[in-house]
Amino acid sequence: MSIISFVFDVGKSRPTDQEDFDSEVAARFGLVPNFFRSAPDAPLVIRELWRFAKSAYLDTAIPTLFKERLFVYLSRFCEVRYCITGHTGFLLGLGQSAGDPNAPVMTIDHPPPG
Repeated sequence: MSIISFVFDVGKSRPTDQEDFDSEVAARFGLVPNFFRSAPDAPLVIRELWRFAKSAYLDTAIPTLFKERLFVYLSRFCEVRYCITGHTGFLLGLGQSAGDPNAPVMTIDHPPPG
């Protein structure tokens, strides 16, 4: 029986890897949310969080504005104000709501119907 060991250099990421990652995230959101920069010493964790965000949030069949409005509503119950600020910003056109570049921009006074 042989033992195979794997060594991962999780503390260091090549700059091009980070640039590629940032470009992929920015292509979806129109910017790179600070959430995806929150653990620079654990790039594998951040990439897994990105995979989860894509599968559970960005690439679901739920309508864009419903998803984003739902996240704003749920973020009200989160003690971390970053969530409500970020998702409200997406609805107001500061980035792309739910990663959709074609999502209409909402206003606080006059949200779109439905």
